[in-house]
Amino acid sequence: MNFQEQVPEELWLEIIRHLPKEALPAVALTHRAFHRILRPMLFTNFTFRPYAVAYLPRDRRRVLWPEATEPIQFPQHTYDHELARLNFWSSTEIAPLVRSCTLIPSYSPSTDRVTNTGTNVPTPLLTLFFERLARFISIRYFHGFFVRITQTGLANLCRLPVLTCSDIFVCSALEPLDFSALQLQHVTNLYIAGAVKSNNSLDWMCILRPTQLIEVHLAFSPQLFTEIAHSMPTWPQVKKLTIGRILLGDTLRPPGIPTVLPVLAKFPGVEKFALEGRWNTWDWVPSTSHSLPCLQDYTGPAKVLGIFRAHTGLARASIHGVSSSWITETVQESKTRPLSISSLRITSSPLDIPAFNALFDIFPLMVHLDINIFHSLDILSECPRFLENLTVTPSLPITLESLSFRWERNDANLATENDGLVADELSFRTGLRALVERYPALKSFCIDCPVFSFRLRRLPNGTVDAYW
Repeated sequence: MNFQEQVPEELWLEIIRHLPKEALPAVALTHRAFHRILRPMLFTNFTFRPYAVAYLPRDRRRVLWPEATEPIQFPQHTYDHELARLNFWSSTEIAPLVRSCTLIPSYSPSTDRVTNTGTNVPTPLLTLFFERLARFISIRYFHGFFVRITQTGLANLCRLPVLTCSDIFVCSALEPLDFSALQLQHVTNLYIAGAVKSNNSLDWMCILRPTQLIEVHLAFSPQLFTEIAHSMPTWPQVKKLTIGRILLGDTLRPPGIPTVLPVLAKFPGVEKFALEGRWNTWDWVPSTSHSLPCLQDYTGPAKVLGIFRAHTGLARASIHGVSSSWITETVQESKTRPLSISSLRITSSPLDIPAFNALFDIFPLMVHLDINIFHSLDILSECPRFLENLTVTPSLPITLESLSFRWERNDANLATENDGLVADELSFRTGLRALVERYPALKSFCIDCPVFSFRLRRLPNGTVDAYW
C-alpha cells in the first residue's frame, strides 16, 4: 500500500488546516504528495512590488512616488529579482492558483507625505504586471495601494471573472482612463480612498453594478465627499457602509459630519453604518436625519447617534466620546423621543453614578451594556469607589441581561500594589453578588480594572457562579 492509499487526501487536508501558515512550505518539501496537496495553499496570496523596492508598512503616510520626477532607477539585480518573481507568479501553472493580489509601493523614510509632482512615465514592472493581470483568473481580492493605474490594467481588472472584493487606496492614473465601456461585474465589497485631487474616485464607483454591491468603505477628503454626493448613483443593495477620513501628512483637517450626510442618502438599504477615524463633531450636527432608514447597527461618535433617533430599527450601537456632559444633554432630548437601542458598547471618560444611571433613561430598552472607561486620574481609587456606590444604590433596569465594566488608564504609569484599595474586601464582594442576585434577568456581570477582575454568570438553574 503506497503513501496515498494509507491515508485519504481529505484527511491530510483536515490535518494541514490546523498547521500554522509558516510551516506549510517545509511540509510541502517532505513528500511529493504533500507538495501536490499544498500547492494551491502555498500560492494563494501574491504581493507584488511594481517599483522593486521593499515596503515597510509602519506609517502609510510616509510614501514616495518612485516616478515623481523620472522613471525609477534601481540596481539591475533588484529589477531582475522582481521580474523573476512576476514571471513565476504569472506563469500558467501558478497564476490560476492565486486568490488574492496586493500591489504596494516603495517606502521612503525621508518624507512625511505623499508627493505627486512628476511625469506620467510608467515603470516597466508596473506596465508588465497590468498586461499579465488577466492571467490571474481566480483572484477574488485585489488591493492597490498608492499605485498608478493604466488603461490596460483597468480593463484587465474588469475581466477577472471571480473578483468580488476590491481595495483602491489613493491610486491615480498614468494616463486619462476611459471607464465608459467597463464594468466590475462581480464585485460585492469595495474599499475606495482618495485624496483631494482624486478625480477618478466617482468613476470607480460608476463601473460597479448597483444591484451587486453589498459592502462599501469610503474614505475621502471633506471636499471630495461634497463633490461626489451630487453625482453618485443610488446603491439599494448595500447593507454595510463605512465612512472614513483620509489624512495625508498634515494637509487635511478632519471632515465635519455635515459633509457626509448627503452621501448617506445614496445608500437606502444600509443596515450597518460606521464612522471611522477622528471626526470633527464640534460642527453643526442636525437633530435628526431620515437617511439610512433600514439602519440596525451604528458605530462612531456619540454626538452623531442622535440624528438616528427616529430610526426605530436601530438596535445596536458602539459609540465613543461619551462624557457626563453628553449624557446630560442627551437625557433632555430623550424625554420626548428615547433611543431604541438594546445592545450598547461605549467608550467614555470617567462617569459617576448619576451619569451611569442616566444611560438607562437615554436607552430604556437596553439589554446589553459594555462600558470602557479611560481614566487619567487616580484610577486605583476611583474604580472601587464607583463600584461600591453602585452596590449601595443600585438602579439597574430589571430587563438588563449583561453588564460589563472595563477601566483603562491613558498612561502606562500605574502602581502594581493594590493592598487596602478596598476598605472591606469581603463586604465588597458580598455587595457585588447581592447586586446580581437582586436582578434575576442579569446573566453576565464582568469587571476589569487594575484593582481586580470579577466575572459572574448565572447558571441555567438560577444559581450565581462568580470568579475573582
